[in-house]
Amino acid sequence: MTCSDLCTAAKCQELENRIGVLEQELKLLEASFQAHTKLEIPEAHDYTPPDNHIKSNLNINGSFENNILNLTVADGESFDTTQITIPLPEIPEPPDNHVE
Repeated sequence: MTCSDLCTAAKCQELENRIGVLEQELKLLEASFQAHTKLEIPEAHDYTPPDNHIKSNLNINGSFENNILNLTVADGESFDTTQITIPLPEIPEPPDNHVE
């Protein structure tokens, strides 16, 4: 290593200052993001619902067998499938209302 490879005190100070500015900007960005994700859609973004005349190729199909729900979602060009296991609810026995 030669002397020309070492930072001068001024260069070191400049880098420390730039790092400090970047750290402050990162903290501000993180705080802004956290606040943004807590806002409702109309406040976080300008949102206009899709025009009723716009047609969609979106198609959703499903089947349920042996406690497995199979869903297929297609957009006209591609599709995705997923399986979801749903336990059957426990249904309690009705009370014995037998009157003698």
